[in-house]
Amino acid sequence: MKSIRTAVFLTVITMLAQNASAVVWWHPEHAPCPYEQTLLGAVKNNQIEKVRELLADNVNPNSKDRNNDTALHWATYYGYKDIAIALIDANANLEATNNVGNTPLLEMFRFDHQLSQDQINLCYILVTQYNASTTVRNHDGLMAHEMTSNPAVKQFLEFWAQLQSPQTKTLDVRQKDMQQEDVEQIQTALPEIAVFA
Repeated sequence: MKSIRTAVFLTVITMLAQNASAVVWWHPEHAPCPYEQTLLGAVKNNQIEKVRELLADNVNPNSKDRNNDTALHWATYYGYKDIAIALIDANANLEATNNVGNTPLLEMFRFDHQLSQDQINLCYILVTQYNASTTVRNHDGLMAHEMTSNPAVKQFLEFWAQLQSPQTKTLDVRQKDMQQEDVEQIQTALPEIAVFA
């Protein structure tokens, strides 16, 4: 009798183990939403034309997945510059935060992996052309320059964080009323961050 119970128990455990992924998938918290299967999927697969098509069909660029990541979080994480710009031009929120408090800029540095040149260029564009905040802190209390180990990127982000801090005027390169000292600081720092060109 004991061996029958043991055999039944092992059979049930084996069946559960084999079907565990199906059980997890069907849990409402883990089921993919239509947004993930469309815009987010197109971003993850670097399908710029599909992204543009969906945005033209008025898909909300600020919809979030179950981790509160937007399509812009994924575009910056992968360094997909053209997709990120298309999303921003469609009013994607540069300051949206996910479950760990990362904005799209912070998400780029989430796992402190080796940054690609595309990610470095995108970082530069987000900060200088779209005025992405470099002073936001995530839930761990970290700013972007504290999350990267790339020395040139760290220096660039730290420089902009100082310019964007509440103690100094927020820098927007599109504004004409920049103080002369700010311009001189940027010109002095540019040779050090020429890698971004």
